[in-house]
Amino acid sequence: MTMKHVLPRIRSRKLSYQPSRDGVLLLDGEIRYPRIAAAQAPNAGSQMSARCHLDAVEYLLFLQSQGYDAAQTVWKQKGPLPLSARQGFSVTYLGLERMSLVFQRTESWQSGPQQLGRTFCLRTGRLLALHDLYTGRYADSIYEYILDEIQREESSYYENYKVNARKHLQEENYFLTPQGVALFYPPDTIAPEEKGVLHFTIPYSLLEEYQIPRQMEEEPAP
Repeated sequence: MTMKHVLPRIRSRKLSYQPSRDGVLLLDGEIRYPRIAAAQAPNAGSQMSARCHLDAVEYLLFLQSQGYDAAQTVWKQKGPLPLSARQGFSVTYLGLERMSLVFQRTESWQSGPQQLGRTFCLRTGRLLALHDLYTGRYADSIYEYILDEIQREESSYYENYKVNARKHLQEENYFLTPQGVALFYPPDTIAPEEKGVLHFTIPYSLLEEYQIPRQMEEEPAP
């Protein structure tokens, strides 16, 4: 199968949320997410698009609750309005069989951005967790690599970084890149909040021995 038979077309879609009170715009929210069309695998494209749309709707619900409450508080205090919230996305990896996207979320009432990573099988549309790609003691190898990287600039992290790095190592916080598997930590987990989202890219060669054969990873979960 050639590349043109697998690579999807990706178009941006948008949800907006702009509540007002007494003629004052409280919150200007814009949520961009992809619509994915795979000509040779239309069901897979529909499944990936549906997942991204669901994530966008869940974020919209968050804005309608916590975002709206934050804006109401500023309105009552006669502070500057509107507050703003944005979600954008980028494709970090697009190969013959997998695609990774990163969703970047910024909210003016928060001190830093948040991220969401999504990796899909292009043949089936299935959302892939790390345990769909690797087996065995891959998590230990990832943890050890991250510790080695942290120790290069140890003073930039919290003193108990060894505990925090293990505690906050979440499988869903990853995406693929051409260089390797990128794991990320939200702000204020292993380092001060002003450091933002922290990334560690683990080379594929380090995880090669734990890789699950691709025909197995693509089978639907029972």
